[in-house]
Amino acid sequence: MTAREQLLREIEELDDTQVREVVEFLAFLRFRSRYDTPVVFDRAQAAEQYRESAAEDREMAEEGLADYTAALKREDAD
Repeated sequence: MTAREQLLREIEELDDTQVREVVEFLAFLRFRSRYDTPVVFDRAQAAEQYRESAAEDREMAEEGLADYTAALKREDAD
């Protein structure tokens, strides 16, 4: 007897409440299977994202430094 046949036979013996619980459990198994894919770390992709972020951070820091310098000059002029 296959596992499928055994399961069907067992389900036939359950009452309605138990069948609803089995249905909920099956829904959970289907949901979980969508998110059970292993996460693979891609070192090259991570390095590229780091380079992009580093470049953006430098640009923002340089822009911010220019604003800060301008504010100091205005402050000195007052």
